[in-house]
Amino acid sequence: MTKIILGGISLISMDLIIAECRRRYNEHAFFNTFLTGSKNTLKNPPSNFISREEIVNKIKPMLTPQPDSSFYQVISGSHGVGKSTIVSQAAREVGRGVIYVDIPPDNTQFGNEFAKALNISFDEHITFMSTLFRKIWGIPLESGVSQDPKWTRALARFQHGAEAYLKAYGKPAVIIYDNASRLTHEILDILQNDAKENANYSNYISLFVTSEGSVPMRMQGRSAWSRAESIFEIPDLPKDKSMDFLDKNGIPLKEAEQFYNLIGGRIIQLKRAVKLFKTRSFDETKNIFMDDQLRNFTRAEILPGGLYHNVASKIIKILLEKGQIEYIDFQEIVNDKKVADILLDSNIFSLRPSGSTINFESKLVESFIREKLCNRPKSP
Repeated sequence: MTKIILGGISLISMDLIIAECRRRYNEHAFFNTFLTGSKNTLKNPPSNFISREEIVNKIKPMLTPQPDSSFYQVISGSHGVGKSTIVSQAAREVGRGVIYVDIPPDNTQFGNEFAKALNISFDEHITFMSTLFRKIWGIPLESGVSQDPKWTRALARFQHGAEAYLKAYGKPAVIIYDNASRLTHEILDILQNDAKENANYSNYISLFVTSEGSVPMRMQGRSAWSRAESIFEIPDLPKDKSMDFLDKNGIPLKEAEQFYNLIGGRIIQLKRAVKLFKTRSFDETKNIFMDDQLRNFTRAEILPGGLYHNVASKIIKILLEKGQIEYIDFQEIVNDKKVADILLDSNIFSLRPSGSTINFESKLVESFIREKLCNRPKSP
């Protein structure tokens, strides 16, 4: 009997020691993430990587805030300009004190991605003996486990780590929310409120990376915007760098000029042009781009017969004549906030980060309109 009791005590003691070692290891890994930076940033740039060091060097100071920094940051840019690549590169180069969270398309996975960025696990540290007793007594294993959303639990852990980092190094940590436009309005509002509150006390600095459109506009319209710096915009690649990229990838000068006149300096489209041109002529490649836009305009209900054709046509006419339209005039023409948000999220129109003007979303959109819509014969 004595041996059984001693054996049980030894088993329990060993179980507790293992659980405590696991807890300490996880805590060490968690705090070490603040010292080295998140590991889920872009490590190995692709072969067709386009360096934009001048922009990376402008972003890095945002990731190294001073002790009295009291404003959170917002970076904006159209889809395909390379926002994630640039911000990820800056975060990797700064390293210490920077936590990079890539928000997934599926918001239900946000908590898991947040935890991955922090190098933490949501597995509760339940000992073997505790698990055994729960099974014997019929107690569910998840009993006593927090039912809060994983992302709120991850945020709480980050706040704990940021507090420790501030005490140790005397300056705030930075958390990057990349692809913030994927968040639901509810989660976005909570994170923006959190960013304002903690920037106000210089606890830590939040940086939101988002596409242009309704999300930056929503953020600017809330009281939490009072603690935001002016939006930093990542523009398209300038012509000289666009032409250099096309040249280095084997595009002859004549076709390079044609491609730039068609798609401008949008990185994602330049890379696609290079890939398509390897097995196609310029005209064949152009037709593929035009067909893509046809589908885009069809989905947006902007073509003749579409739900938003009439109002969109008025906006397009002004943009073709003037190059931009004041947002207040855009609102007056649309006269419906819900429709305005739909149009701004359609990848046809773009609200500039200043929040005051509307432009075409890309050079390709304008090229499609001028070639396919402006030259379209009118019905008799």
